[in-house]
Amino acid sequence: MLPKKPLPTLATVARPSACQTVRGGLTDEEVAIAQRLRALRQEERALRQALATADALQRGELEAQLAELRARGRHLTRQREEARHRRMVLLGHEPP
Repeated sequence: MLPKKPLPTLATVARPSACQTVRGGLTDEEVAIAQRLRALRQEERALRQALATADALQRGELEAQLAELRARGRHLTRQREEARHRRMVLLGHEPP
């Protein structure tokens, strides 16, 4: 019997493999919106914590900031839904 030789392998490429870049079928636009939503939620969480310990003078300003963040969140959620719809239309799962 002949001695076993290791099989030749291809040199690794400098970019990540396809398995590492899969994002659950989301488009780049959807991923960017999700990242902005995540950052917005972290800001909102920090504002709510500050609101819990704020005095009466700061409370009004913090509540206004919180309302603005929530409005931006609703806008981003609409954008995410529109991006999802465009993806589904391209894939043929939803009518245009």
